[in-house]
Amino acid sequence: MPGEHQPAAHQLTDTSLAASAKVAVGSNVKLALQVTNLANHTVEVNFPSGQTHEFVVLDSAGAEVWRWSTGRMFTQALQNREVDPEQTLSFREQWDSHGHHGRYTALATLRSSNHPVEERVDFVLP
Repeated sequence: MPGEHQPAAHQLTDTSLAASAKVAVGSNVKLALQVTNLANHTVEVNFPSGQTHEFVVLDSAGAEVWRWSTGRMFTQALQNREVDPEQTLSFREQWDSHGHHGRYTALATLRSSNHPVEERVDFVLP
């Protein structure tokens, strides 16, 4: 698909989860993080707050341009999510990239305390 950037999926070394991130460039930048349970048993994923994920966009110098959670409030309650075998957790957000051009890196993070994930995807805005 034109405008879509996707690195290879990574299996995490300390868990039975595999993660991948995607960026689709169009009128807005669409960001996605997918985490899949590859094990034959249920995996419990723990979150220290109501925030389950984060997306950040960095410019070519590494400076933060956009953060999805900015201005959002999250509960302070712990939460757990059970991920069944072959089940995928999917998170999708979009960034209004109007006025931005050049090379960027998207960081997609699963904010889990016991199975943290961070994936990077480089992309270009024309």
